[in-house]
Order: sequence, then structure tokens, then C-alpha cells
Amino acid sequence: GMPTDALVQYRRASTIDPGQCEIETAIARVLFTIGRIEDARPRAAAAFRECEGSPEITALLAAIALSNGEPALAESVLVAATAREDAPVELVVLMGQSLLAQEKEDDALDFVGARAEIDSVSPAVAYLHAQILLRLDRPEDAASELIRAHGLDRNNASVVELATSLLGSLDRLDEAVDLLESFLETRGARARHAATLARTLGLLGDNARALEVARAGVERFGETPALLRALGSILFDEGEVDESLAAYERVLELQPSSVQALNFIAYTLADLDMDAERAVELATRAVGLSPESGIVRDTLGWAYFRAGRFDEAVVELERAVELGETDPVILEHLGDALEAQGRIEEAVRAWERALDQDPGRDSATRRITAARRQLDMNSLDEGTNE
Repeated sequence: GMPTDALVQYRRASTIDPGQCEIETAIARVLFTIGRIEDARPRAAAAFRECEGSPEITALLAAIALSNGEPALAESVLVAATAREDAPVELVVLMGQSLLAQEKEDDALDFVGARAEIDSVSPAVAYLHAQILLRLDRPEDAASELIRAHGLDRNNASVVELATSLLGSLDRLDEAVDLLESFLETRGARARHAATLARTLGLLGDNARALEVARAGVERFGETPALLRALGSILFDEGEVDESLAAYERVLELQPSSVQALNFIAYTLADLDMDAERAVELATRAVGLSPESGIVRDTLGWAYFRAGRFDEAVVELERAVELGETDPVILEHLGDALEAQGRIEEAVRAWERALDQDPGRDSATRRITAARRQLDMNSLDEGTNE
């Protein structure tokens, strides 16, 4: 390939005119680019000594040190070069990364924060500044810097992905939508960005636009698992169960080991009483792939319940709770399965736990009331028989 061809040419030049630090720098950069870090390092170190003050070799040696897990060495290489206010942005970013890698967040903030004011139009510095602010648990400030970085470079996928994730966690979904819509107009957009936009619109309750984005994404990028999952989820919310299942079935064709697809199809088939036996089959596969997932265990337990296999249902549902799942739906499922075994008092305790998690859960209240009435009747019957 091109890097290897370039390496041959640079080595020829080095043979003809040995000791030229520019040529040694070029050779070291190609070696680093093709992953031959151990070969690149001594050449870069030699060139660093020969080309003292060269920003290119300084950046390369620091990058090699960082990739080799030596951030302190990277910092020592960069410290003199980055002391000047006119230091190249690449060196500033590498210095910030070396400080972060050493968990020197406060030093990184002082250094990069000052440079963010000087290099106010550098998206790379704004992005790094945001990462430091996040590490210091300042998400609102980080979000502002990420939005600024996106405004400076609308083609940077890393900026958009971190920004939309952060804005989502801050419940600023409208702003996340704006960033994603802007990014989807660029050549760097990929299927995952369309899927994220569709899911975000769905969270905002705008299913019409979400469907439009998901379908446009499939037309533009083809059928990808991420887009099909987004499409399937939105269709399900719209009550289009058959279309929703078809989308997830297609995910399963593309990714037979997709736990998300297996779990979604199995739970839907079980919960809507459509095909309990197939639900058991798919959920069993999902548990095999993700045995420590309480959510997946719940699906298998619920499928067993719908199939009338109550003993197996209780085992799986109790395991789901043991794995830390205290979702009221799962606790309600467990109560239902215990009731089906005739273990009414234990069922009531499970439903009461569900009610503790969600005090307004009417279904749990109704189950508890009916079960207590049954227990009272049983008690009366026993007294009469005596």
C-alpha cells in the first residue's frame, strides 16, 4: 500500500543522504502509521535530537510515547515546545492528552483552558477542553464546549457523538436533535447517527419525525442493525407490532447473535401471547449469550410463564431479581409466577416490592387486593373445616 511504498522511497533517500532529520522523521512517521511502533521509536528519538525544536518530530515522538503507555515521557517531550503561546495546536492537544492520561485533570484544565481562549477557533482544543471538563464532573460546561466545537467543525463525528450523549444525559434532547440534524447533512454521517437521531426524536415523543428519519436512514445507508432496531422500536410504540417484529427479525438475520433482537422478539411474543414456545426458544438463546443480564432472564422467565411452565418461570425470575433487577415489571412477573405455583404469600411480597418501586402501579395494587382476599377466604375455609 501507499505507506509501505513511501517507506521504501524514504529509506532510499536516507541511504543516499544519511543523517537528514527530515527524512528520518518521515520514516518514523510512516513506521508509526503502519503500527511498527518499536521500529518507529528509536528513529523518532534520533530525529528529535537532530531536529531540535521541530514541531513535527516533537509531535511524533509524543504521540509514540502516548500510544506506548508513557504519558510522562510525552509530557517531558512537549513541555518546552508548548510553553510558547504560539505553539502548534497539535502539540497543545498532545500535551493535554498526556496530562489527562496521568490523571492530572487540574493541570490539564489550566493548560488547555488557557489555550482554548488563545486558540478560540480550534475545534480540537475545544473538544479536548470539553473532555477535561467532563472528567472534572462539570457536564454543563463540557456541553457548552462541545457545542462550540461542533460549530467550529461540523464534520467531526467524535464531537457530535459525545455531545449528543451528554446532552441526552442532561435532558437537553432538543439540542441533541439540532446537532444530529446538522451532522446528517455532512459527508461524515453514518447509519448510527441517523439511528441516534431517530431514537432521540422517539424519546421526545415525535414518532412521526422519528419514523421519517429511520426510513430515510435505511434508504441512504441501507439496512443496518442500528437503524432497524430504531425503526422497530418506534413502530412498536406506534402500535405497529407486526412491522416492528419484522424489523427486529431482519436484525436477527443480519446479526444472529444480537441479544437485543433476540430479547425484543421473545418478550414481545410472550407479553402479547403471540407465540410462547418461540419466545422461550429465542430467550434461551439470549440468556446463553448474556447470562448475567437480569433483563434477559426476566424475558425468559416471562416466556416460561406464558408457556405454562411455572416452575422454570420462577427460577428465571428469581435469578433476574438476584442480578439486581428491581424493575417493578420484573417483580410483578415474579409475583404472577409465584401465584401460579400457589405460593400466594410470597407472591404478595413480590407485588409489594413492585409497589415500593412504583407506588402508583395500579396493576400491583389490584393483584395484592385480590390475593389478600383469597388468603382471607382460605383462612375462613380452614376455620370452618375445623
